[in-house]
Amino acid sequence: MPKKIFLLSSCLLFYLSLNKSGNSCQIFLRFVLVSILLYCKQFSCVTYAQNNESRVLEIKKMYSEVKALETNIKIINCERNSINQKDKIGPPNENYNQTFENCHLPLEYSYLRSNRLAWEFGSETFVYKKNNKIFFIWSTYGTVCQSLEYRIYFNENQKPIKFLKKINSDCSGEEKENVNLLVKEIKVQNQILSYIKYQFDIWKNIYLPF
Repeated sequence: MPKKIFLLSSCLLFYLSLNKSGNSCQIFLRFVLVSILLYCKQFSCVTYAQNNESRVLEIKKMYSEVKALETNIKIINCERNSINQKDKIGPPNENYNQTFENCHLPLEYSYLRSNRLAWEFGSETFVYKKNNKIFFIWSTYGTVCQSLEYRIYFNENQKPIKFLKKINSDCSGEEKENVNLLVKEIKVQNQILSYIKYQFDIWKNIYLPF
């Protein structure tokens, strides 16, 4: 309903703008229409936020279902792969084992898991799906100085709607530890998504829609 009111008010305001006369009735009507437009815009933003929070609650429930299913190893069907890689900045003769899993569970759940290791670095990333659509990503990585994790929530169209970052440990003392931080900056969000893609770039036929 607010969307229809918004469109109707926009059309009326545009019509009045074509009429150059400025009698008191038209001025008052313009004021009313502008007020309606501002209200509808605010209502739309609130509704969007509420929808996202409802989706996040739904995802938390789905994630709990996955974790419950994982307790029964017999119902999990996983394809696994691993390779050894050298790290360009690490010791020249050191190999690091990279592992990958593509697992299927009941209720149309599945997940991808990538574990990357390098010199003084380690990461683990899970991409959770329902009906082959991503709904949640959990990723953690650690160095000799810092350990942190990312959680990304997705809508039904596999578009990210919420990014959370948590520093588990930080030897520099500059970051707050064990606090969930909401990531709002688009640039930082894109950097996180690029980092997630990096976790899977060595595995063939893995497509992430972002």
